[in-house]
Amino acid sequence: MDIEMLASARFALLVNHDDDQREFAYTTGAQTSLAKSAELGWTVVSMKNDWTMVF
Repeated sequence: MDIEMLASARFALLVNHDDDQREFAYTTGAQTSLAKSAELGWTVVSMKNDWTMVF
């Protein structure tokens, strides 16, 4: 599972697929990953808000 792999990583980057205009928004079920990212300090990239800076 992604959460276990990210928990052991030195740098954890979680892509939040929250842009239903560019592609299907995979927000259902993402709460667990987003909560864990907040708990462990992972970097979260929002496809909706951050993607133009990343891509």
